[in-house]
Amino acid sequence: MSELIRLNIRNSLRLVAYQLVQQPVEFWFEFYSVHANNPAFPDFRGFAGWLSSMPLPFQVVESSGDDTVVLVRRLVVATLREKYQANERETCLHASDSDAAAAREIPLVFPSLRV
Repeated sequence: MSELIRLNIRNSLRLVAYQLVQQPVEFWFEFYSVHANNPAFPDFRGFAGWLSSMPLPFQVVESSGDDTVVLVRRLVVATLREKYQANERETCLHASDSDAAAAREIPLVFPSLRV
């Protein structure tokens, strides 16, 4: 958790919203619905069950530039996933892959936040 905060500060990302919460499996079905039939997720139900088994941190950040999604994705994939994910399927680190994905995902976690 503290490493995530340090990454935010080091990269001039402003924390807009944060919460630590355990989501039910139905939440994960909706959150990852675009990947439900993706062959890269052969055990989608198991993955959703694993994610629902623990509280996870959710955050929304912004940067002064227009490429916040690209920056955050690069940081998460290059820095944190490599260090912390259990294996390729079991990762509690997610970064939206596009502005459209962020616009869909953020309200699922932070319904009152305007995107």
